[in-house]
Amino acid sequence: MYLEIISDSDQHTLQRSICKINDWSKTWQLKLANDKCQQNRISLSTALLSTDYFISDSELPTVSSVRDLGVIVDNRLTFRDHINSIVSHGHVTARLGIDRLELRRLRADLILCYKIIHGLVLLPDHVIIFLNIISNGPTRGHAFKLYVPESHVNSRQHFFAVRVIKVWNSLPDDVNCS
Repeated sequence: MYLEIISDSDQHTLQRSICKINDWSKTWQLKLANDKCQQNRISLSTALLSTDYFISDSELPTVSSVRDLGVIVDNRLTFRDHINSIVSHGHVTARLGIDRLELRRLRADLILCYKIIHGLVLLPDHVIIFLNIISNGPTRGHAFKLYVPESHVNSRQHFFAVRVIKVWNSLPDDVNCS
């Protein structure tokens, strides 16, 4: 919840809104996790109004930064904490030798494609139809080249059977036929 606080009446409005959310959650028997609720006062000013807000007689703690939908927002909107978090996570994964998420997903896609083509995964016929092996004559590279379906819609290009084919067709023969 966000409200620009300019006057005392804005502070009271915010507290009433918090109470309404609390009442709504009680009406619908959805318990709020008060220990996960907090306030973050966003301002460039150093002289902030100090008002305490409450949920069910529990004071909301004031924090300097908060994570919302995976983004860390600090009280000055600098995103310094968010950037530092991402960079430190990158350093940890690099030190541990963990591949980037993009590469791990690609590897999983190629393994699934291999299993489908070689009959190691039991799938309904209407699913297998999306991966068609080019069978009309010799192809360059390996014998398991897949036909690339036409895609006029951008969202279709991210579908498994479309996104994996270009990479699959570029693999060397010893990888696909092993």
